[in-house]
Parts: sequence; structure tokens; C-alpha cells
Amino acid sequence: RLGAIGFWSLAFAWAWSVGRTLQYGPTNDWYETLPIIFGAGVLLAVITIVTDLVQALRGHWSALHESPPLRLIAAGVALVAVAPAVAFLGSLRSVSAVTGFTQWDVGYEQLILLGAGTLVAMGALGFVHPGEGGRTMGRWSGAVVLWPLVLGVVASSGSRLVAGLQQGFAWLGAVQTGTGENVGEGFADSVRSLRGPDLVQVGGLALVSAAAVFFALFVLRHALVRSVPTVPRLAAAGSAAPVATVLRGAVALFLVAALGAFLLPALDSAADPSLAADASLGSASQVIWERGQDLYRSEGCWYCHSRAVRPVVTDVGLGPVSVPGDYAYDATALVGGSRLGPDLAHFGSRDDAGSSALAARLIDPTAEREWSVMPSYRYLSDAELAALTAYVAGLR
Repeated sequence: RLGAIGFWSLAFAWAWSVGRTLQYGPTNDWYETLPIIFGAGVLLAVITIVTDLVQALRGHWSALHESPPLRLIAAGVALVAVAPAVAFLGSLRSVSAVTGFTQWDVGYEQLILLGAGTLVAMGALGFVHPGEGGRTMGRWSGAVVLWPLVLGVVASSGSRLVAGLQQGFAWLGAVQTGTGENVGEGFADSVRSLRGPDLVQVGGLALVSAAAVFFALFVLRHALVRSVPTVPRLAAAGSAAPVATVLRGAVALFLVAALGAFLLPALDSAADPSLAADASLGSASQVIWERGQDLYRSEGCWYCHSRAVRPVVTDVGLGPVSVPGDYAYDATALVGGSRLGPDLAHFGSRDDAGSSALAARLIDPTAEREWSVMPSYRYLSDAELAALTAYVAGLR
């Protein structure tokens, strides 16, 4: 019962904490407050789940030593306890001023997806696919999966958290010391310092991949050689909730989550076009501007470029602070979630914003900027390239 309360509380609170990525963003204050409140709720739910697991193992700690699948699940629950703490820290305005638009949130996502989700799923499959004689994976096979996976996730996600702090403080330091703005070569300085964490991430992902391949081979081998089908006993009779109850709860949870994460913000986001929005729309014919916006979205430019100037020291020099009206003409508000490349909110107002120079940069990004990690867009047609450059160069 305690575990069920923790699970549903976790799912509900986590859905309403999604607004953490919009701290200081072009949104309303109430939406920036929600992730802080529900982020604390996530922490309480996690404490409930961990307490339930500890109570279940009291007097039976030897089961962790005897059962590799149980160790995988326990490690996954441990990462479930760590990830919300990382998300909650990122939702705090004082922390978000430094880590916003950096790799910090990537580290959090890796803790959840590569870490907790993978470990719990592998542990469950370890019970479902026992080996010969009905035994689950042995000590060595379990260790070969568990330790590379845990070490890989810690290295990879940890490198992203460190990279987020490095880049955030580099941006902040550049503005505070007056050594440069966070565009052009000033932005390049913050990218160069990430080479070390990037190498650590590659090594961590390699360990995760090796563990995943070994586990897949383990499951495949035992699935093929097992001659007598077995039905794992995952719960005592009558202790599991009926499937219909779980489905009803999931549907209700989804509707409530959609209310807080999508519907209420959408109803409260109407805004008149700002001067910046009118200037951007008037920079080219509407047909070309709309075509360029579609390409900006479909080519994934918003994955690596933000379009939001925040009222924080880090963003001084990037242009006027973004407001909801800046996106009045956007079919989708392309705010972005990270800055692997410079912010583009007011790109057209910069000195190097000419369409010809931008087109050349899109064709060969590293010709003038060796530090650039942007892919080449030479595969676009001349008309598509002209529309995309007109749209980006028109952002004012």
C-alpha cells in the first residue's frame, strides 16, 4: 500500500514539475512556481518508495546478494531517488540562472532513461527469463550487467551535470568580467571547456552500450534454450491491483497531467504580437517567412539553439528580454531547451547577420568557426536555403 501511494504520487507530481525548463522564460510567473512546488512533492514521493523497499527488505538483505535481478531493481530505485533531486535543484531560480539552457537537464534525463528505467526493466526481465533449471542470471552475469551500466550512467550523466555547471559559469563569467558576450567567439570559449566532460560522456555511453548488448545476448540465449515454459511468480495471489484499476488510474493521471502541463498554460498564453514579432514577420514575404519557420522546425534547429533572452546576467548583450508576444506568429513557440549553439532570438540585429554570410555558414559551418558542431545543410535546395536564411536573419 505504501509503495502504491508513492508510485501514484510520483507520477502525478512529476508530470506537473515539467515547467522547470522555462524558469526565467517567456511565460507567466505561476507556471514558473509550479515545478518548485511539485518538485518538492516528487522528492516526498521518492522517499515513500525508498522507505517501502527498505521495509520490504528488512530482515532479508541477503536477497540482494543472492539475486542479481533484485540488485538491478534496487540500483534503479536508487537512481530514481537521485534524479528528482537533480530536477528539483534545476527548478530553483538561483540554480536555473546558471544551468538553464545547458547540459544539466540532459544529465537528469540520462539518470532517468539510461539509469533508473533501464535498470528496473533489466531486473524485471531477469526474473521473466530464468536460465536452465529455472535459475535467474548468475552472480557473474549479473555483475557484468550491473556494474558497467551503473558506472556508465554515473559517468555519462555526471559529465552532463558538470558540463552544465561549467558552461553556465563560463557564460556568467564572460558577462560579469566584461570579456565578451555569449555569441560568436565569446560563445566558443564556453564550448571549448566542455571537451573533457564530453570525452567522459562517450566513455560512459560505451559502458552502457556494452552492458546492454551483454544483457540482450543473455536474454536471447535463455529464451532460446529454455525448453520448459515457466511463469514467474512476481507477486502473491491477490496482492496485485486489478489491471482495470491500474488502467483507470493511468488514464485519470494522464488527463490531470495534461491539464497542468498543456491545457492551463495554453489558455493563459495568449498575447498580442510584440514589436520584435512584427519586425521578424515583416523581414521577408509571408510565404518565405512561413517556409523558413517550417524548415527551422523540421531541421531541428531548435534542438541546439534557444530563442529566449532571459532577465538574468548571463543573457546580457543578447538583446531585449523575450516576452510571450515575441512568439505570436509562431505555429509552435520555438523557445528551445539548450544552447549547443548561440541564442538566436534577435540574431537579425547582430553585426554578422547578413543572409549571404549565414547561408555560407549553413553550407560549411566550420569554415570560419572551427569550434562549431552544427551539421552542414548543403543538401537543402537553393529555395529552401534562401527561406531558412531569410527566417533566421529576420529574427530581430
